[in-house]
Amino acid sequence: MVSGEAPQPGEDPAEAGHGAPMRQREILAQFEAAIAGLRTREIQIGLRQLLGDSVPPRTAETVTIPPDARAPGYSGNGNGAGTDTGRTPVEAGPPGPHATYGTRPGREAAPVTGLIDAIRTPSARRQMQRLTEDAELERPSQVDATTAAHMVRPYTWLLNWVGPEGIRLTEAGHLPPAQVTEAMCELNLAADGHGRRENQVRGVRQLRESAQAMGLLRKQRRQLLLTARAGELRSDPPALWWHLAERMPLRSAAAGEVQPGLVLLICFAARSTDTLHATIARMLSAIGWMNSDGSPLSGEDAARVTSCTETVLRRLGALADDPCPGYAPRPTPEGVAFARAALRTWPRPGD
Repeated sequence: MVSGEAPQPGEDPAEAGHGAPMRQREILAQFEAAIAGLRTREIQIGLRQLLGDSVPPRTAETVTIPPDARAPGYSGNGNGAGTDTGRTPVEAGPPGPHATYGTRPGREAAPVTGLIDAIRTPSARRQMQRLTEDAELERPSQVDATTAAHMVRPYTWLLNWVGPEGIRLTEAGHLPPAQVTEAMCELNLAADGHGRRENQVRGVRQLRESAQAMGLLRKQRRQLLLTARAGELRSDPPALWWHLAERMPLRSAAAGEVQPGLVLLICFAARSTDTLHATIARMLSAIGWMNSDGSPLSGEDAARVTSCTETVLRRLGALADDPCPGYAPRPTPEGVAFARAALRTWPRPGD
């Protein structure tokens, strides 16, 4: 059709010749809104649409879970977890006649693509491409209520423990000794340190710090308080599971943990952890990371810069118990599903 002609009867105006400018104006309006909100992913999509208008619309990914704890077939055990009869815990097949828990957009693997593009060494880039293929990020990310409750139990317990009234902290800003002891007993964290001070029990400190980093707790005038979002999530394990996944890799005080954390999650999603820290060190070195003295990163260096993200994975039960000290961590099936969910939802809108 020649531009300017009226569309024929039954013809969609958006496909008519004069519909293209309308389509461009619509995309431009969306693009301008994304700029105003600094939504970088939408900005990228808008640019590609303006230049080629060939990007298909994003599809929604449905997350399915079994009926809630009041439904037949599920019984809570009083500690935030439960037993489910005959349901697949993670990565089930096509949605069946279950209750639907929200939707998650089927985003393109933008952070992974950007990470691959940043790798300068051809062999390292090929290795990362293979890991990305093995990660199967196109697969839907699903979690059922039982699995979510089991994985997020440390955070649910912590949020319920802090409660609406909050907890009074010590002069140094730590949890009081009595609370540290209680957390060690309730969450089986005695192996993570000895003593009654928070700075002596690494597991308790890391749990509290990660909850703060992920927007669940806040400090105010020597009080540890729930955030408004935490108040909504502490009674909804699947929603809390997604909240945690969307905030991984964990952004700690060291801003440089994002790239290492992404590599870590890709290795987990690909079930490739036999040489986990050596692989992370190789990828970071190929991106341009190095020590302050100019030496290449070692596996120990990689373990250090991914420690916060790996700690959260351990708290969630995403790593199998190590059969022998010193062996590489192995992801559980639930950990693989969580890593995929984290990668598919990164970055969050507004990041």
